[in-house]
Formats: sequence, C-alpha cells, structure tokens
Amino acid sequence: MRLRADALVFMVAVVGGWAAASLLVGASAAQQSAAQSTISVAPERALALGRQAMAQSELAPADGLLRVAWTHAPSRQQASRALRELHRTPDFDLPTDEASISETANLLGSEFSRMETAHFVILADTDRDWTLGKANLLERTFRQFFRVTDRLDYPAHPPKEKLLCIFFRDHSMYRAFAREHDKVEAPWIAGYYAGLSNRVVFYDDRTSPGFTHAFGELDRYQRDAHDIRTQAKEAERSKDKDRAQFLAARAESLESQVQQERGRLASEASYAADAKTIHEATHLLAFNCGVQSRAHHYPFWITEGLATTFETDRPKASYGPDKETPERMREFLHFYDDGTLIDLEAFVSMAAPPDDSAETADIMYAQSYGLVAYLYRYERRALSAYLLSIAIDPKGSPSPKKRLERFRAHFGDPQALERRWLKRMTR
Repeated sequence: MRLRADALVFMVAVVGGWAAASLLVGASAAQQSAAQSTISVAPERALALGRQAMAQSELAPADGLLRVAWTHAPSRQQASRALRELHRTPDFDLPTDEASISETANLLGSEFSRMETAHFVILADTDRDWTLGKANLLERTFRQFFRVTDRLDYPAHPPKEKLLCIFFRDHSMYRAFAREHDKVEAPWIAGYYAGLSNRVVFYDDRTSPGFTHAFGELDRYQRDAHDIRTQAKEAERSKDKDRAQFLAARAESLESQVQQERGRLASEASYAADAKTIHEATHLLAFNCGVQSRAHHYPFWITEGLATTFETDRPKASYGPDKETPERMREFLHFYDDGTLIDLEAFVSMAAPPDDSAETADIMYAQSYGLVAYLYRYERRALSAYLLSIAIDPKGSPSPKKRLERFRAHFGDPQALERRWLKRMTR
C-alpha cells in the first residue's frame, strides 16, 4: 500500500505579540532583574560594557548588555560572537521563563512530564524513549542552525532563555489543543510554531489518521494470516498434505509481506517525526536567535523555505540549505514538471497559502524549499542581507507590494532570478 505521511506537511503560525523595541518583553523575572541596568545604556557603549561584565563573571548583566549591542549595526557581528562565547561559559545557565512554562503545563494537565536540555524545555506525554530521541534531535538542530548561519555570515545570537516545545502522544489531543489554544485549524497541519506563545507543538506521527489506518490494515492482514495457518493445521490433521502445504506457504508469504510493510511504515513514521522535529525547531530558533523577528509578518517563502531546507533523512550527518533534502527536492521537481509552480513575482509577495487546501500548501512548501536552497547556495550574501533588513526593520506587517519591493532590492528582477533559479535547480 502507498501511504504519503501527512506529517510531511508543516505550517508556521506566527501571531506576533512581541515588541522588538524592548529587550525585556517576554523575558523571565530573573532576566528582567539582571537586565534593568542595561535599559539606559547607549547601544554603541554596550559591547565594551558587556565584555567588561563577562571579564568580571557578571554573566546575566553581560547577556543583557550584549543584546543591546546587537541592535547597533557597527557592533552587531561582534556582539553575536560575544554572546555565543558567553553562552559557552561553563558557569552560564540559560534561564527559563517559569511563568510561561507553568501556564502551559496547567493547560496540558498532570499527564505531561517535563524534560530539559541545554536549550529547550519539553512538556510531553509521549513515550520517554521517543521524547528523549526528539530532545537529542532538538539539540542537534541547534548546532546545525548555527553552522548554517555562520556560513551565511549572519550575526545570529543564542536565545535569551530555553525554548518551549510540546509533544503530544495522541493526534486528536494535539488537534484539540491547537484549535483551542493556538487557533490552528487546518487538518493537514502536523506541527506548528505559535509566535504569540513562542512555542512549537506537534505529535507522535504513529497516531496520525493515515498511519493509524495503515497499521490497522496490517493488523487485519495479520489476522488473515493467522486464520490461514489455522486452516493449514486442520488440513494437516485431515491428512490433506497438498492443501496443508499450500495454505502454510500462503500464510508465510502474507506474514512476510505484513512484516516488511510494517517495517516500512515504522521507518516512514520515524522519518516524518524527525523531519517535523527539525522543521519546527528551525522555526523556533529562527524567531529567537535574531534571524527572524516575532515583530514581523514574513513572506511565506522565507519562513517555510528556511525550515524545509533543514529537513533531512540523515539527522546524524550535517543538514541545512547547503545539503539536499531528497523528499523536498523530489516534490519541487514534480511540481516543476507539472507546470504548477507559482509565478515567482506573485509567490514572493505571499504571506500564506491563499486557501486551506493541502494541495496548494504542498506546492508552496516545495517551491519555498527550492528557492531558499538556491539562494543559500548561490546568492548567499543577498540572502543574509535580506533577512537582516527585515529583522532590524521596526515595521511589522508590510503589504504584498512592499514585500515585492524588498525582494527586488536584494535579489533584483524576479523574472531574471526565476530563470537563473530554475535553470540551476532543475538541470
């Protein structure tokens, strides 16, 4: 049976709710206390003061000062490097926003347990081994994310606090939570980043409707094989040797096919879960490490293109936009061959799919993957400048016309770029 995992389609829900002008909005109480002294510091002085605080082992004030320095263009790259050095200091502990975590935990209930890694807080009711595997993958994605931003020469910085993730064991509970608390409705969305609450939410793909149905069918075939074996034993007792051998061979063949298909489905579910974990972690990191800003509404192509280019079927190897994602590349080439890719000038102006259809979303995700992969590999400097221009822009909700103007300013004429892009990516 052919099963396309519904978990291979992802969506970001960026609701806003963060003031870029304030470094303290959404900060934990400990961070707010430590950073109070940085409020009146001029950005051009903050880098030197931050380094001085680091030298004196005043780590929390140093973090606040260096974040102020990051807002000052001449010191942004140095502030980024200093923050990463600070966060590698053995005595530095990344704080947690306990108020937000407690509020979320109360929404979820007592069945959800808490797990922490160096950079993430996880609330989950999933199997512990599954949860631990995804926790390790979150940290792996953290390292790959900064590998990619370093190659992009982008001044990304560590998050100001541990980032929140919610793992649901049951698909239906995930859907209910998404609908009630984050207003995420589309049934094909298998995981999402909520900008307002600054968290990612997803579920164990083995409980999705597609996988549940497929595994149910395999259980039915397994029962059929058992019944055939019973008939073979009856034939053997009746001294009907030929029929017994025929039925036994048939049962063995069916059992072998079931076992093979069960393994394939398990592998597909595992890939879908890993790809989704990486995808949503990329959103979470981008919006908390200076690559994207929660104060802005981004074009669909850049937000989803970044996340899709990190998906991989080999999470132990390097991954990111400089490495091909075979599943996404196949989809991109399929829609190119079909002639269903969206005109680039229109596409780069879009903030979201124009309808709720999974088919349109599939095209837009694949096209976003292809565009960001190309720009990262061949027009890296322009991509870095484009991202930074939005992250430091105080304006939050540009019109489609403004999105197109910004794209033109950094990448030139969309039609000319489209020709270069498609020639390079499809040959």
